Amino acid sequence: MSDYCRNKAKIVFKELIDSLDCKYIVVSYNNTYESKSSSSKNKMTLEDIETALSARGEVQRFETSHNFFNAGKTDFNDHKELIFIVKVK
Repeated sequence: MSDYCRNKAKIVFKELIDSLDCKYIVVSYNNTYESKSSSSKNKMTLEDIETALSARGEVQRFETSHNFFNAGKTDFNDHKELIFIVKVK
């Protein structure tokens, strides 16, 4: 199982973001952190992602409503897909 599927996800994500040698970073994220189904819960919060990205440069955030997969255990009232674009310092 990938470390991104474990509780250390925010650590390995930050390590990845810090190690990138590029002008821009683009990350997609959906807000399933509060899901009732443990298999759908993100291992990183929105704040974890924003903190790691903002340490690298100027962050722009875009959001759009997004249909979600539902196996009957989860009900989202405001499901969104978020796109972050970072202009690296």
